[in-house]
Amino acid sequence: MSRTLKARNSRLRFKFKLWHSQNYAPNIRRVAESANMSYGVLRLFISGHRDLGEMNLDKLEEFLDKQTEKQKITN
Repeated sequence: MSRTLKARNSRLRFKFKLWHSQNYAPNIRRVAESANMSYGVLRLFISGHRDLGEMNLDKLEEFLDKQTEKQKITN
């Protein structure tokens, strides 16, 4: 795995954990469904046991961006 992909995984893992804790720890299974990802893959990613490929990184980034936009609108 390339350095850039590893760095991207690390940044996104941190960003996800921060979002998850700030939003009262939503159910991971529902997050995975909303992000159109496998629950098992997302769970392993969060725990640090697996890095995501570009396609799943894009899906998760898009999900987090949408959630962040929703928060900005409501605040």
